[in-house]
Amino acid sequence: MNRDFGGPTKLGMVVIGVIFFLIVAGLFFFITGGSRSAESNPRATEDTRRQEVTNINTGRSLRMTVYGPIVANEERESYEITVTTTSRRFTAYKGYSQSQIASNDYDNTYEGYQQFAYALARAGFDKKRDVTEEQSDDRGACATGKRYVYELFENGTVAKRTWTTNCNSVRGTYGGTNATTYQLFQSQIPEFNKTIRVLKTLR
Repeated sequence: MNRDFGGPTKLGMVVIGVIFFLIVAGLFFFITGGSRSAESNPRATEDTRRQEVTNINTGRSLRMTVYGPIVANEERESYEITVTTTSRRFTAYKGYSQSQIASNDYDNTYEGYQQFAYALARAGFDKKRDVTEEQSDDRGACATGKRYVYELFENGTVAKRTWTTNCNSVRGTYGGTNATTYQLFQSQIPEFNKTIRVLKTLR
């Protein structure tokens, strides 16, 4: 009597199919489970974004640039406040090519930068509004008012950049509280109200 011992039985094929299905389903769950968890836990996502600001090292720096109204090149004004773990700097510019007309430098400490960075995080410095590509372009935005650009640098390279304005109709990409953020940067410069007098339209 000849017997075929080489092929699986129907029951065996069903078992193999079930095992294969379970393996594939398990891999799919493993791959997508993390993303579903993040989506279902907004708090975790928010904490991750905030850590971009509060993760402090010597290569990190934070900068605010304020641009005045769009006017003649001779009257165009802007200024920057840059803060690192060791320094704070105010720089004033004239013209669209930003020719430096004044600067003030101050020392900083790690603890001072840490408090500043955490305060910015609480003000929403890490948040970015979801806008169209056209709306994300800040060129020419708020022509008669002020434009605020907020940047986070990592070893001199821009790691995050957002912007907003004081024109009600132009919000830009910054998702934090602009009034608080702006005030926090200003407060890093001693006697800021006197320092800013070097400029006319941005006092």
